[in-house]
Amino acid sequence: MSYQNANILIQQFVNNYGNTGRSYSVFPFVIQTSTANNKVILDPNTFLRAGGKLRQVRLTYWPILCDTEGDCSTNLCSPGVRVEPKQVMFDITRCFSSKVYSIDKDDIRLLDNNQWDFTNTAKQIIVSALPDLRRGLAIEWETLLYSMAGIHTDGNDEHRITVTNTSTGVVNPIGKLDIEREYLDAGFMSPNILGGQEVYYWKAMVGIGGLNAQGQYINQVDTSNAWYDEGLGDLILNDTANGGHIISIDPQVFKYVYYLENAGIFRTDLLSIEDLGLLYKRGTGDAFIEGTLVDPVTGIAWDLYIKYDVCDHLWTFQFRHRYDFFVMPDIACNIQGVNGIMHWRTCAPVLAPCPTGDAIPSPATAQFFSWTPTLADLPTISQSIIGGFETTQNSPVAITSLADLAAYMNQNSQITFAVNASTIRYSGYTAITATFNNADVTATFA
Repeated sequence: MSYQNANILIQQFVNNYGNTGRSYSVFPFVIQTSTANNKVILDPNTFLRAGGKLRQVRLTYWPILCDTEGDCSTNLCSPGVRVEPKQVMFDITRCFSSKVYSIDKDDIRLLDNNQWDFTNTAKQIIVSALPDLRRGLAIEWETLLYSMAGIHTDGNDEHRITVTNTSTGVVNPIGKLDIEREYLDAGFMSPNILGGQEVYYWKAMVGIGGLNAQGQYINQVDTSNAWYDEGLGDLILNDTANGGHIISIDPQVFKYVYYLENAGIFRTDLLSIEDLGLLYKRGTGDAFIEGTLVDPVTGIAWDLYIKYDVCDHLWTFQFRHRYDFFVMPDIACNIQGVNGIMHWRTCAPVLAPCPTGDAIPSPATAQFFSWTPTLADLPTISQSIIGGFETTQNSPVAITSLADLAAYMNQNSQITFAVNASTIRYSGYTAITATFNNADVTATFA
């Protein structure tokens, strides 16, 4: 053992540390809404000529006839109104990916636990990355759902409803009935519902409900077609103080489809992250894996790409999810713009005053905190403490630009930094300090 390694502390390693099991309800909402109606089967296999070969799909259908009233004085000798099939094209175009991550072979030498081999190290990095990756994908999906919403049957972009009284905790079934009634009047199916905080209160209160003062059995209100997800409220202008948001979808109009590029003949023999060690032990120099990864929490499938560089002794890997959302052709007459996806607003929450009369604080607003570094002071970084997050590098990291410095700080902290003119900044609620190279350089954000 070298003198250097002999003086390294014996370390304890924590596996699966952090919020690794966290999911978002937008995932089951999308998947179950997409598969709830089988009148049109639009699944991943529909788009495949063969494994890994993506094709467009042409849907040919007979349109809804909206001008059907005739005249009893006419007969079959009169010219008929020609009815022709219509066509619409579907193509999977969206892709959401992780960053490209790397593992240095020398880093694994420092892991004192013999169970932490190449594969286990990569699995731990993926487990650590998935919670935030799920959050990013959830926000992207919620953004798409919001952008896809059509108008209501009266031409408005949104309607205001009440599903709970936040000051009393009383459930108001009329809010949900308003949603279902509009879908019934338009000839749609009963919708699935995705909403923010009031949907959470509503589902929780129904679960413990019983006979209310009006003689209604609140616990009989059906909540099986409703999902709570925090992102929907936080996403839209971050304005939940003025009321929450709800998206409702007729299951027969919406489809979610994903596509795996690494399938069929485009899949390597080494298929998953479990094969990372085999990739190295084959001893063939530069080699790669193109396989798949299934998120164990959400069940969402990702394409997985891994490469080993024999010169730099590095594994690099990335995973991507290719997918798309589709809205089926019109199924209702004379309400142009109504597509079966609707946006609703709930009422602003009512906060009860504190018994002592203390004022209720307003939600804090995030602000930008900045630091102006001098690059000449940081030609390399070998150690850092950023917002309490400490890192020691085996080899000093060269810093040649503000972009390099921001990338280093993003890699070695739990804060997202960005370059803004001559400064490094982040958005948050409190200011932090950071030190580099054993406090040779101190960064104070203000």
